[in-house]
Amino acid sequence: MKCRTILLFGALTVGIAAVAIAQSSTVTPSQDPSTQGQNQNPSAQDSTSQSSASSSDTANDALSVFSGSIMKSGSKYVLHSTTGDYDLDDQSQAESFAGKEVEVAGTLDKATNTIRVKSIEPPSSED
Repeated sequence: MKCRTILLFGALTVGIAAVAIAQSSTVTPSQDPSTQGQNQNPSAQDSTSQSSASSSDTANDALSVFSGSIMKSGSKYVLHSTTGDYDLDDQSQAESFAGKEVEVAGTLDKATNTIRVKSIEPPSSED
């Protein structure tokens, strides 16, 4: 009986330790590309920097620049980037850039994966 209690206690300890380790090894915002720029001072951000998304509700108002190409997906245009596809709320602006590489300035609504478009422009050259 004493041996069983010790084994049960040991197994419980190992289980709790595994949970604690798993929680401590989660990705921090600075490592997660989908939250790039979120922890930086917005005034210090370069307006041409590439940012894939803001993940917290408080960062939804931050203007970000998304790079990729405008593609047709079903009946709507989306921004296709290396981090995924994003719906665009301004379809008329997107249509004029169909099939082209662009930079979209706007804010990401993470709940709907939609960029609230401020502007769509050809990529700036960094020569």
